[in-house]
Amino acid sequence: MKFRWVTLVALVLTGVSGYTAWAAGETGSEGGFYTQQQADKGARIFRNDCSGCHRVDREPPFLDPLVGDAFIQKWHSVADLYHKSRWTMPADRVLGLEVDAYLAITAYLLQENGFKPGSKPLVEDDQAMKAMVLFPQPEPIASPVMATEAGLFTVAQAERGEAYFAGSCSLCHLAELPPALAQGVGDYKPVDGVRMGSEMIKLPLSGMPPLLHRNNVAELYLKTKTSMPMEYPGALSDQAYLDITAYLLKVKGHPAGAAELIGDIEAMRAMTLPEPGFKPLFNGRDFTCLKFLLGNSCLPPPGCGSTKPGTTFGIDQGSLHISGRPSGYAYTAEKYLNFTLRLEMRYLPYEGMRSDGDYYTNTGILMFVTEHQVWPKTLEVQGLYKIALSMLPIDSVAKFTTDYPARNRAMRPVGEWNALEIVSDAGQVRVSVNGQLVTTVTEHEFKQPGHIGFQSEGSEVLLRNIRIKPH
Repeated sequence: MKFRWVTLVALVLTGVSGYTAWAAGETGSEGGFYTQQQADKGARIFRNDCSGCHRVDREPPFLDPLVGDAFIQKWHSVADLYHKSRWTMPADRVLGLEVDAYLAITAYLLQENGFKPGSKPLVEDDQAMKAMVLFPQPEPIASPVMATEAGLFTVAQAERGEAYFAGSCSLCHLAELPPALAQGVGDYKPVDGVRMGSEMIKLPLSGMPPLLHRNNVAELYLKTKTSMPMEYPGALSDQAYLDITAYLLKVKGHPAGAAELIGDIEAMRAMTLPEPGFKPLFNGRDFTCLKFLLGNSCLPPPGCGSTKPGTTFGIDQGSLHISGRPSGYAYTAEKYLNFTLRLEMRYLPYEGMRSDGDYYTNTGILMFVTEHQVWPKTLEVQGLYKIALSMLPIDSVAKFTTDYPARNRAMRPVGEWNALEIVSDAGQVRVSVNGQLVTTVTEHEFKQPGHIGFQSEGSEVLLRNIRIKPH
């Protein structure tokens, strides 16, 4: 079967390579998740309803037995193992057993894999089963976002995720494209996967565009957690979803570091996953790509301006924190003329606000800066809240229009994140918020590349996922 273009547009930004097990250690002393009576019942049901396709020994021709390290390490918790059977088995009559039968089979598989019985039977309590962790791991390193120079996850976490992927995702998804398909030649005929008409399709999750891009790690994690596995979304333990996400990041080429990916959604939202052609302007860890000029009406040294971030610019959970005092701006080390700039911005509310109508504070994004001073000659995307995303030509001339009603409909309330896009091309500039075009500059006088600045001017503001694509 040729892998069709129409199928590709439905794929998610994920990917897997192969299975790598880790040392599980002795499991015989662990357990207590089920009773012996329940496991005995499960053994009888397994013989009657499962043994036609599955075995709990390693005798051929069964090459994938349901016993041993390679099997049991596919599941983070009892819930993960239970739901696999509950919603996908028996393969010839899905949902063909009673709930008690699936629970008993789960108990039997736990017993055969060395987990001892306890005094209480396993019951269908999703949260309780998710808390029954098969191989407890040490607490992850408590560290801020991107604590190391490179790495959003650890090697061990990605290895766990690889095994969990094999258990819960590999039925419908390929780890990577087969070599021939990756080269754009040949046919691919999976024996299992998702049936679409007369064809069976197994979705490859890496290596072939166009894949639906996720702008940050939170989007990838939430996509996986809320919609996968397809037959029982959300049923895996939270740690399993985190570890699978770590593995997908590894396969997509992101390096490992010293700290595990943890379940902090806001922190994950600040972990940028750049689109093809884009590069980050702020990495969430340090100010490698940024320079600074602070001081009202100041020039750079030997003028009165400071070139240090001080307390004006800081890092808050991977976001660029702007205190608003004193006046000044952070600016890109490189210069740009034609580009697409994308970022997220969050105005921080202040005490005593009754509504957004009370919000008066200010910031801005400066473009085409070639001579530094506070404030320089520039074309500014206005950040003064009442007229935000309109234009302010400083010591320059520009023709532009701003659709304020469209802006008001598109912008989220103060305190929430807004996605901005600024496109500069062929002497024109377009500014959009949350996908809505707001301001169009039809003429401006800037002909040469300049620095892009992020303004401190009386407002406490957060910026994140700042990335640029030069044209």
